[in-house]
Amino acid sequence: YTKLIIILVSLVLITLIKKESVHNYLNKLSVALLILAIANLLLSFDPKKLSPENIALKQTSDYLNTLAINGKEIYYNHAFIPFYSDKFYKESPMNFKRLLTGNLKDAKPGSIMIWDSHYSYRPKDMKNDVQLEMLKNDSAYKLLQTINSNDNRFSSFVFEKVN
Repeated sequence: YTKLIIILVSLVLITLIKKESVHNYLNKLSVALLILAIANLLLSFDPKKLSPENIALKQTSDYLNTLAINGKEIYYNHAFIPFYSDKFYKESPMNFKRLLTGNLKDAKPGSIMIWDSHYSYRPKDMKNDVQLEMLKNDSAYKLLQTINSNDNRFSSFVFEKVN
């Protein structure tokens, strides 16, 4: 009903504002309609709710922010990792790299790997070729944290390369 009320108030304003000169009429009408548009925005704006996957990714990035990651390479595939790790990404975007088998060979000890169930293993369409077992079963990587979405449809695993 809010939009209907805004439209009705707009129509009433159009008819009630005196039409002395076209210039003054349009100025008054513009200000009135601008105020109504702002009121409509304030009354009808509903922020987007984060999906369970996005919440889990935010938790993963929050966990990353608790680690001393300054100067460390971060290997990831989900685009929301740098988005939610905004501060570190802006300071050193070159340290954020794709989690690919070829890149893992060059990873230094102390590097952080973030494997996610959405994008990390999609070899056909995205060339993302790292399987979770590859990191879990390799003694060169230590599992630091596992984060699951509350609907259990998404998981992220944070590893550190130890040697």
